[in-house]
Amino acid sequence: MLRQIPGKIRRYRAQLVELLETGTTVYRTVAQLPEAPPPDAIRVVHMSDVHLSPFAFPLAQALVEQSGAEAVLDTGDLVDWGTPPERVLARQIPSLGVPYVYIEGNHDSDGIAAAVARQANAVVLTAHGGPREVAGLTLVGFGDPRFTPDKRTGDDHHPQLPREAGEAFADRLRTSGVRPDIALVHAPRAARPLAGLVPLVLAGDTHRRRARHEHGTTTLVQGSTGGSGLRGVQVDPPAPISLSVLHLDRTTRTLWGVDEVTLDGLGGLGMSVVRRPLAALLGDATPSRVEVAAR
Repeated sequence: MLRQIPGKIRRYRAQLVELLETGTTVYRTVAQLPEAPPPDAIRVVHMSDVHLSPFAFPLAQALVEQSGAEAVLDTGDLVDWGTPPERVLARQIPSLGVPYVYIEGNHDSDGIAAAVARQANAVVLTAHGGPREVAGLTLVGFGDPRFTPDKRTGDDHHPQLPREAGEAFADRLRTSGVRPDIALVHAPRAARPLAGLVPLVLAGDTHRRRARHEHGTTTLVQGSTGGSGLRGVQVDPPAPISLSVLHLDRTTRTLWGVDEVTLDGLGGLGMSVVRRPLAALLGDATPSRVEVAAR
């Protein structure tokens, strides 16, 4: 199986232009759906768990251009091992053409975060770094306390660490007086202590989309924008690629809804966009769906 991967990647790279053209067709169709967000909505792209994929940033760039997004928010796991050679991926960040906001995932090292911070359009959020204003939004966030590639840490066996980090961050947020619009965390467990303190929390880590609403806080968990990296091509069919466009009311800075973009994994050319207004996210309405099959 591993011997087949380079060939699959080369074929998929050759198909990428067609994939992006497909994406343009789908997103133009979605823009015509009756459930339209406010015309002046703040739009941001949410990506997560790139895991060294060479396709994630070109796709995010295309989605930024098609949707008119004003920023990209990344909830971590940019790489797999946190090693110096992997830092080269950060050089793709300027291609997005808009501010890129990032937190460390459990596969990212401090060296990866430093490489991200060196990019002119990048913002790295940390637990003690304070809020940042991006695209008219007040953003806070913190990296995952685990670094699981280093098996000497034993972090693989301490699933409570993200929750503990979330509780500590929630305590600091309460005493700071800051009222952010969005918080970025990596593991969904880290999001739960923030319920009631932030209207919107974005997370990743699980490679599966999920939405939760409690105590006035909506938590959106993103799938893998990198199709789960190398692990994603070791399964059949390959893991899908996931990223989303969030629409926020410009006056209240609250979430109107989400366009969930899903592309077939390595070698596929199918794509779907599901538009979920907030009521659909909460299960009180039916989302709208558009699909384009492989050509």
